[in-house]
Amino acid sequence: FYTAASITLVAGVGGLLLQRRRGHAACENATSLGVPPFDLSRPYFDESTYIGRLRNALNLVDVRLLLVSDAELERSQRLLKDFEQGAMRSEVSDADLWRARRVVEAIIHPVTGERMFILGRMSAFVLVNMPTAVGMLIHGPTSTSAAVFWQWVNQSSNVVCNYVNRSGATVDWSGILQSYALATSVSCGLALGAGRLMERNPRLKRFGIIVPYLAVISASTANMFFSRMQEWTRGVPVFDEEGVERGVSARAGLEGVVRTVTTRSWIIPMPLLILPPILMQALRSMPLVAGRRGLLLASELTAIAVCLQVALPLVLAMQPAQMRLRASALEPELRGLCDSRGRKVEFLYANKGL
Repeated sequence: FYTAASITLVAGVGGLLLQRRRGHAACENATSLGVPPFDLSRPYFDESTYIGRLRNALNLVDVRLLLVSDAELERSQRLLKDFEQGAMRSEVSDADLWRARRVVEAIIHPVTGERMFILGRMSAFVLVNMPTAVGMLIHGPTSTSAAVFWQWVNQSSNVVCNYVNRSGATVDWSGILQSYALATSVSCGLALGAGRLMERNPRLKRFGIIVPYLAVISASTANMFFSRMQEWTRGVPVFDEEGVERGVSARAGLEGVVRTVTTRSWIIPMPLLILPPILMQALRSMPLVAGRRGLLLASELTAIAVCLQVALPLVLAMQPAQMRLRASALEPELRGLCDSRGRKVEFLYANKGL
């Protein structure tokens, strides 16, 4: 099973990366030739298909976006504002506008309009997680206090990522601190408790990765729900098809958190629990490598980094970032609404968060 899963994932990734190279190349080298007319109401690639969402996700997780300067961000925002106001200069091409939108969407939150904390952006996801992986592999096993410390670091970084990529609910500092305390304490407790359970019951190892997987996703799920608690208690903004905000919905907030949990929290751990162990088992069977601890550690960290970088866009593409929800399934005050033409609003839209 593990071998088949590895081959399938590698083959799929190779094909998708090849398609990306043939595509827009992350808008970096785009020219006016072959570039679709700029449109603020839709993304560059078609969000109705998985491949389209994947290409958009690959743009979002591009680490080069961390190097965007304040001047470039301001210039990009100005270009988009000029486009909205119909004051576009003739020398500005569609490619320039798509590039500007890509920069803005990677740095500015789509609902709040706030600049996202750099370490919580999806483009920084792998870079932020690698120091934690190093600490867990080298220092974590040395003592209980070391294991607790690195679990706290890990869950704290997860809280930052979850908060920065929330669906747009406005939160106050008291709410943030409460969510942080609950998320880190519960998720750390689950992760450490599962580790102790495995140590005291060696027979559980016969279940392979099932027990570690359940421990990881339990901690991650708790972290997600608590760090985004105000979305499913206070609600998130919902909009109609005309883009008009029609209110706030806690049910939409809960739906966004659930959809994020069932993708990012439950699926990303799978390749991390399958592929690196297979690689390390193969390397330890090689006499030239087995005795070199530094090389083994570097190989394991490389495998983790590659799995994270590959799995993240694949998972983000599983569901559209914009949720389409039936008004009848939301709060009573959001049912029976009419748009500007007097038509009944059957669907409302909300940002899912990442």
